[in-house]
Amino acid sequence: MKPIIGYACSLLCLVLIARAQSSNVFYNFSSASGFIVYPSTLVQGTDGNFYGTITGDFQNNHGSVFRLTPDGTLTTLVTFTGPNGSAPFSTGLLLASDGNFYGTTQTGGTSNFGTIFKVTPAGALTTLVSFHGTNGHEPECALVQGSDGNFYGTTNSGGANNYGTVFKMTPAGALSTVASFSLNLTGGYPQAGVVQGSDGNFYGTNGSGGGGTGTVYKVTPSGTVTVLKVFLGNYPLTGLVQGRDGNLYGTTQFGGDGMIYQISPAGAYTALHSFGGVDGNSPQAALIQGRDGNLYGTTYTGGANNKGTVFSISTAGVFTTLYSFGGPDGADPSASLLQGIDGNFYGTTVSGGSTNFGVAFQLVPAQPVPAAPSWAWAVAAAGVLATGYAFIGRKTGTFQKRLKEETRRK
Repeated sequence: MKPIIGYACSLLCLVLIARAQSSNVFYNFSSASGFIVYPSTLVQGTDGNFYGTITGDFQNNHGSVFRLTPDGTLTTLVTFTGPNGSAPFSTGLLLASDGNFYGTTQTGGTSNFGTIFKVTPAGALTTLVSFHGTNGHEPECALVQGSDGNFYGTTNSGGANNYGTVFKMTPAGALSTVASFSLNLTGGYPQAGVVQGSDGNFYGTNGSGGGGTGTVYKVTPSGTVTVLKVFLGNYPLTGLVQGRDGNLYGTTQFGGDGMIYQISPAGAYTALHSFGGVDGNSPQAALIQGRDGNLYGTTYTGGANNKGTVFSISTAGVFTTLYSFGGPDGADPSASLLQGIDGNFYGTTVSGGSTNFGVAFQLVPAQPVPAAPSWAWAVAAAGVLATGYAFIGRKTGTFQKRLKEETRRK
């Protein structure tokens, strides 16, 4: 069975009806230094526990990798020290087909330009790559495992033109540059990684340039970059997700309160929703697609209490605010969401909670969501890249058949 790629590793199944959602805080983060710690997007392991990273304060605290049980017990698996990496970004970890977790740090390593690392569920850390500038500098992305079994991502700067790169890394840690960005031509300074589409190409966003304020691009496995969209006034700082309809979906910041857009692999662009403050402001995390086909995400601020929201939107643009944070239950969510195997969804916030350093929360849908069937984890354990229930992009025939059968039963 080949690895699944281009998938949404965190997915939701929520109704689009404006009903009250139940949010439960199951962990309050803390900071010994008093600086914001930036907990990452969560990923659920095959053991049912959640895994993620803490960015740290770039000075006394270089960040960490943690395991968090559903009942709120946190265990630090890895403490970064600088030479082995520093400041893992809040996009979080990838659960790969070998059962280990892979991620990046913004800085640290032998040249202090960032690293790529592997960590086992037991906490054994291996530094696979130390960036040195020519091959990239300051990766801020989550990784994706391609159909060839290799890992792909971006660096925010460095490369041939110092505007960032798309890179490929083998499981053994051999790094090669797929493409180097040129600010005026392709856009540059990517703050998000890439997704592999069903056509085998990779898609991503650049946070600036391209003759405007950023771009959506396609890059072939051989390194040919094509600009699909140039933004003027809106900044595409988050990554993309490919829906089951074949289109790509993303968000922008600034140029108002932010927006949600759809773009086809050929570049046909549609603005789906513009935020207005009351319904959210400044989305800072990538969208995910639920098993019901709708898209789900968070905004950093805005909402009823101006402390951020969780929202859903259909591929046709029907928008619903599902939850507004209030402070004690968390504030300022900046990470993507995860649907647990139990059908609830999970996330983190940067601030709020009892310590005001953020929380890990569980959001229970207004209507019960069927839990993923028991075979979902069996498929994951057999070597399929699976951390959620439904998958986007390439799928194995066996998994897709079971998913369709299960959907018909609901």
